[in-house]
Amino acid sequence: MKILKTAIALLFCSQALAQTPVTFTGFDIATGSLGLAPNNFFVSGTKMYFIGSTPIVGSELCVSDGTTAGTTIVKDINPGTAGSDIREFTEMGGKVYFVANDGSHGEELWVTDGTAAGTQMVADIEPGASGSYCRYLTVKGSNIIFTAYKTGSGFELWTTDGTSAGTQLLKDTRPGNSDGYPKFLTSFNGAIYFQAYDNTNGRELWTTDGTTAGTQLFKDIYPGNSTSDPREFTVVNNKMIFRAEDGTNGAEMWVTDGTASGTQLLKDIKPGASGSINYTVVLDDVKLPVYNNRVYFGADDGVNGREIWYTDGTTAGTQLLKDIVPGASGNNDVTTYPTAIHNNKMYFTASEPVYGQEIWETDGTTAGTQLAIETLPGTGGSIPAVLASYGSKLYITATNASMERRLYQSDGTTAGTYEIAPAGATNTSPIIEYTQKCIFNNALYFPANYNAIGHEMWSIQESTTSIPLVANTSFITLYPNPAHNNFTIKTTTAFKAGSVTLTDVTGRVVKTQKLHTNLETIAVEGIAPGIYMVDVWLDDKLSTQKLIIQ
Repeated sequence: MKILKTAIALLFCSQALAQTPVTFTGFDIATGSLGLAPNNFFVSGTKMYFIGSTPIVGSELCVSDGTTAGTTIVKDINPGTAGSDIREFTEMGGKVYFVANDGSHGEELWVTDGTAAGTQMVADIEPGASGSYCRYLTVKGSNIIFTAYKTGSGFELWTTDGTSAGTQLLKDTRPGNSDGYPKFLTSFNGAIYFQAYDNTNGRELWTTDGTTAGTQLFKDIYPGNSTSDPREFTVVNNKMIFRAEDGTNGAEMWVTDGTASGTQLLKDIKPGASGSINYTVVLDDVKLPVYNNRVYFGADDGVNGREIWYTDGTTAGTQLLKDIVPGASGNNDVTTYPTAIHNNKMYFTASEPVYGQEIWETDGTTAGTQLAIETLPGTGGSIPAVLASYGSKLYITATNASMERRLYQSDGTTAGTYEIAPAGATNTSPIIEYTQKCIFNNALYFPANYNAIGHEMWSIQESTTSIPLVANTSFITLYPNPAHNNFTIKTTTAFKAGSVTLTDVTGRVVKTQKLHTNLETIAVEGIAPGIYMVDVWLDDKLSTQKLIIQ
């Protein structure tokens, strides 16, 4: 089923050395001003799957090859406007498996090859309209291991080979209709590790090799019927790092090498029974960021407050990265907002009293951990989030002085951070969601609400070739010219994103500055006398003029 209108290709160009030209494309899939509100992007081979909603079919499965003609709604799984509540995309054998509700069978396991005919329910595990609520789909060889509910066994571990006959209960970890509810399934060391509950050991660390006999309690970290609640499983350096509580040290970081004897407390960061990990601020299922063979996480050692720590899987290699907020009042954690690796540095969101909440960077050392991008000067901060590292730049979302959420392109510095938007965008706050994005076919896709097409899918693609431009001098005036200590830029057109670049006769950029109003003074003290080219960008309009500095 296809209800696709034309795409809107819009160009945003900028200085060759300061900003990188990008092409904006808007996909007007849902007719009207509400938009599709796309989310949960997932790439499989040459296709990108996502969930989109229209007034006609509700929230359903969509697919795109990156072109407007190749972007469609795959199938109206739940006929009518209700939508099918799709989630849990997983690829196996060139097909994509997911959970959906067709309105008759409840939430069950489905599969698609990207066509309507090839989109169908795998198995009706729990007959009737309530469904089996499949979760945590994880590939193991030619099977998918997952959690599902069935009357008589409750929420337990299941396996499927992609056929109805090959979909069956793998292990009832808590026999009877009580729930073992396996969670956080993670592949490591040729097996799958997860959290599960039984009637003897509480919620503990389990493992499976994909067979019933090979599905068993791995280690009782908190002895007895108490619960260690292991979670946030993250693999690094042939080890798996996770958080757990043993009843003595509180919630701390643990490590396993895949053996029971090699599963132990990594470091007692905060001595005593309270532990350094505050689970009240931890999401349900988190994979901690990995950078340069270290796992980064938030912990409170009782002295520095909640700050960012790292570990390489050894006790000696588990250290505080930096006390960003000196004293015990720190409240920083890399699990709160996404991180990105760019130019061999990790960028993350952190907060401190002088700059507020802004983008920080680290090279893995204390000295190399510092404020990188201050989008909104002042103590309030811009509450930014890293959208992605794509092409040659970082892309972030942040709040400006008017409390509008905007999209920025950055080289990792404040001076090299520019607001970008498609030409003619009418919505001042386009609602760019940092958790919903995808890099596919050499473009960055994300949902946004820029204009009358509503909340739709957009893409930006960095230009790999020079873009021919015609310099337009009709909308700006430079004076005085020649200039001494400063000069003024007067513009006659409204704009959302503006900047100026001065380039010398060798092509070297000597100054860049953002423009916010129609009358701006640019300081040139310290710049050698000579002839310079001044590039003024207002949205997608360029004016290039000659300036003499004396």
